[in-house]
Amino acid sequence: MEKANLFAFGKPQTGSKIPALYLYGKVIGMGKGIFRSLDRGQTWTNISNPLNPIGNVPNVMEASKQQFGLVFIGTDGKGVYYGKPN
Repeated sequence: MEKANLFAFGKPQTGSKIPALYLYGKVIGMGKGIFRSLDRGQTWTNISNPLNPIGNVPNVMEASKQQFGLVFIGTDGKGVYYGKPN
């Protein structure tokens, strides 16, 4: 990880006790975006949606402790964005 603007812990994936980590920031070699790590930050997956970019200034992030993969990002004037696995 190069820069973390926002960070949150979420429910582990099924069969794991390691919490999912969510990052809004920049990962080396992957650029800026929203990322998830399932291995304590060793590797990151870009979960951003290029068709629905986050507007204005994201200023808060929270992940569900009850549902794996559900993450919320609040912005400065554009509302709350959320993402969940398909």
